[in-house]
Amino acid sequence: MALHAFYVDHLLMLLGLIGLGAGLHLAAGEPFEPPDVAAAWLVAGGTAAFLVGDADYRRTLRLGPWAWRVVAAAVCLATVPLARLTSLAVQLVVLALVVVAAIGGERRYPGRRPGQG
Repeated sequence: MALHAFYVDHLLMLLGLIGLGAGLHLAAGEPFEPPDVAAAWLVAGGTAAFLVGDADYRRTLRLGPWAWRVVAAAVCLATVPLARLTSLAVQLVVLALVVVAAIGGERRYPGRRPGQG
C-alpha cells in the first residue's frame, strides 16, 4: 500500500506537474492567444494527471473523498477545445475553477468518511 501511494501516485502527480509546466512553457509567450494543440493538451492533461494521482493517493491511504478529483480530471480534459477557441489564460482560469469546485464539493459532500468501512 505504501509503495503504491508513495511511489506510483506521487510519480503520477509529478508527471502531471511536469506536463503542466511544459504546456505553460510552450504557450508562455502569448497567453492571450489560442495555444497550439500540444500546449493545450499538456496543460489540461498535466492538471488531469495530477488530480488522478492525488485521487488515487487519497483512495489508497483512505484519506477522505477522492471521486470529486477524478471527475474534475475528466472535466480538465474537456478544456482543450475551449483553449483552442479562446486562449491559454481562459483555459487556466477554467482549470483553476474546476479544481476549486472539486475541493469545495468534497468538503461540502464528502460521502463516506475515513474509518466508516
